[in-house]
Order: sequence, then C-alpha cells, then structure tokens
Amino acid sequence: MLEMARSSFPAAKLYGIDLSERMIAMAKARLGDATLVCGSDEQLEDWQLGGDLALAVDILEHLVDPVRVARALGRAGRWVALKIPIERRVIRLGIQKQKTGVEHVSGHIHFWTLADSRRLLAAAGLRILEEEVADPPEELRIHPAVTRLEPRWPRTPIGILRGAHHAMEVELERFSYRHSPRLHRWMFGSTHFVLATA
Repeated sequence: MLEMARSSFPAAKLYGIDLSERMIAMAKARLGDATLVCGSDEQLEDWQLGGDLALAVDILEHLVDPVRVARALGRAGRWVALKIPIERRVIRLGIQKQKTGVEHVSGHIHFWTLADSRRLLAAAGLRILEEEVADPPEELRIHPAVTRLEPRWPRTPIGILRGAHHAMEVELERFSYRHSPRLHRWMFGSTHFVLATA
C-alpha cells in the first residue's frame, strides 16, 4: 500500500507501524526513507503526524479496543481510509460479536454487521464521507488459511460433526462466491470500504 502511495505521490512522507519486526524490515528494504516503526496500536496514539491520509486495512477487527484506534487514526490523518470485514451475516449470526478466550482461525477478535461497523466509526468520532460494501478479489477472499479443510477437532462424535459442518460451510462459501455474489454477501458477508474524517 505504501509503495502504491509512493508511486502516485513521490514527494509524500510515508509512515507505517506494525507489530512484526520482520514485516517492518521487509517494508524498510522496499521503501527506504519511509518512517516505519515496530510497535503496537497504543503507540499510534502518540503520533502527531497531521498527515493527509491514515490507512488501516483489515486491522480493527484484530484489536481489543478498535474504537480507540479508529479515533487515533482520525487524529493522525485528515482523512481515514478503512477496510473492515462484515462477517456476521445469515450463516454466521451464531458468531459472537467478540471472541473471548477462543482464537478464531482468522485471528479476528470482533465480528461485525454493516450496522456494527458504522456504529464503531461513529463512536470513534469519524464521519463517513463515502462507503461501499463489496467483495475483495477471490484470491483474497478464498484464502487457504480460512478455508482449509484438514481436521482440527478431536475424533469424537461432536468433533466429527463440527468438522463436517466446517467442510460444508467452506464449500458453500466457495460456490456462492463464484456463482452468486449477491447471495454470497447476504449469507456470508463482505467488506466495508470507508473514507471518513474526524
């Protein structure tokens, strides 16, 4: 994303923060003079950048306090661009809005409807300027990390039942995505793309 920004705006000052030292090292090798910091979302609140655009792609759903971080993004940039997964749809209404003590395969802590996503941004003091609900490309949506079928449950009757349910859901998600995107969004969810301002 920062490389794309650099190619479009060569004179722009670029800043990035990530938990992974490895990811920061890779980004530094590709971006040179960008200011890249290995740190947590808490450090984001200390940045007084006064930038044009703060960007968070598939970030908020992984954080314990996404409202606090969305608010910090609003202070970091005049505009805030966000990509937020909308996952609590017909098939997945059984998913709790917040996972506590259970690690989901996606690493997500929060699972939102579109209304939840809008409420989160309002709570953070962000005003939506433009938004779109759409699916990302198939190579991102149908990712092996999310749709793998190998057994992860004990070989007990309930474990076998859970494995069969997961396999059916994965295949239904693949089929609906490829053959009926509207049905797919209705059943499984999609993505909330947002441009907002504080």
